[in-house]
Amino acid sequence: MNSMAVVKLLLADTSSGLTVHEVDSNGYDVRGKVEGIPKGEGGLNSKRSAIASIMEVSTMCNDAKIVVDVDVENDVEGEFRRVGEPTEAALCVLTEKLGEELSNVNGKNVSKATLASHTTSLIQSKWNRVATLEFNRDRKSMSALCSSSSNSNNVRLFVKGAASNVIDRCTKVQLRNGRVVKMTPAMRRDLLAKTKVLAGSPLRCISLAVKEGGDLPGALRKFAQSGGSGKMPKILRDESSNFKNIESGLTFVGLAGIKDPARIEVGEAMLTCLRAGIRVIMITGDAMETAVAIAKEVNIFVEGDEVKAFEGKEFFDLPKADQLELVKTGNLVFCRTDPEAKQKLVAMLQQLGEVPAMTGDGVNDAPALQQADIGIAMGITGTEVAKEAADMVLADDNFATIVDAVEEGRCIYSSMQAFICFLISCNIGEILCILFAQILGFPDPLTAMHLLWVNLVTGERATK
Repeated sequence: MNSMAVVKLLLADTSSGLTVHEVDSNGYDVRGKVEGIPKGEGGLNSKRSAIASIMEVSTMCNDAKIVVDVDVENDVEGEFRRVGEPTEAALCVLTEKLGEELSNVNGKNVSKATLASHTTSLIQSKWNRVATLEFNRDRKSMSALCSSSSNSNNVRLFVKGAASNVIDRCTKVQLRNGRVVKMTPAMRRDLLAKTKVLAGSPLRCISLAVKEGGDLPGALRKFAQSGGSGKMPKILRDESSNFKNIESGLTFVGLAGIKDPARIEVGEAMLTCLRAGIRVIMITGDAMETAVAIAKEVNIFVEGDEVKAFEGKEFFDLPKADQLELVKTGNLVFCRTDPEAKQKLVAMLQQLGEVPAMTGDGVNDAPALQQADIGIAMGITGTEVAKEAADMVLADDNFATIVDAVEEGRCIYSSMQAFICFLISCNIGEILCILFAQILGFPDPLTAMHLLWVNLVTGERATK
């Protein structure tokens, strides 16, 4: 549905235990609570805690926001909606749910427009984002280098990314009470085990972590303390070799389990594809557990099916003959894939004589959309590049609509085929009748008026 919401929050309540807290979920509505965590526990004026760190990472490693449209003339507020990426918007909503309670101010009810960004605005006023270490598919994380607005010497790196990748780079854990402890092997195993369970729910798991200024390289720390006004250090310019090193020795603060509900009609549409002889191949950047769980939920894999799921690198490291054999039959799932994988898969299917229809919405999807026999771009979330490369644009971004279109196309083809066969059979009868009469020297059994009348009657019956 492309409507992300944080439904689980995992954090270390004690040095020996991890707790998963339920989060109220209603789309992008910021009103709600987190089970077991009182509103305002991580307040900006309270003692620093894991809750405060979670809120800061969710806000500063973020380019999205929640807004409410207001009809000033009629004094009517609209619904909460996102501006930006769905995953980042979900983290903004989490911050607001963890923030302080705002039921009324000076005896007046607080407007939805104020509620939408109250806590995130306070955090953004507390920190200045000096530099952004953009996400890439190698390290699967992004981070924001920030300095405090009140004390420029107070520098911190806020990090978010794929759960297992970030956890692997964490050496410490911040507890709910604010105390920082060393991450023991037992705690790491427990954390990864709980992450795997959440991923199989299925949830998209995003780990949140921080790195204190004293642990950052000197050049990076000085650049942040200057507010980003000095010359950008080489360590920031050379992304490929340095970003992963910068995002190491982290302190784990929490993990957000994000749900993107499947459209209700997709499950039945997948079963229709199965009956119609159409195979479905799902390509995603999610973790294996999440991808397989979603595939089962929407009937890409039904009970009794062999679960054919592969990580992109694992699959493309196989011999070419084995790759072709695996994609010959059945539905498949590919996770943790690079953009180039889509093109390779389309080429393989074409090599096997299949007719692949490729769906996509991003700039990276454009080459595969252009290469596929049928390229289908998303009309709502799709980029202009994807739409230009595609053969058709899906107006409602709904997979079930594609299935309906295939069904309608097959009905039209079947009707045309039946109509043509009917007309040919009738015309052959007329031709043979006249041909035999000519050979035997009989008068023409059918005149022009007879032929017109037969065509009229048979044409009308065929149409019916």
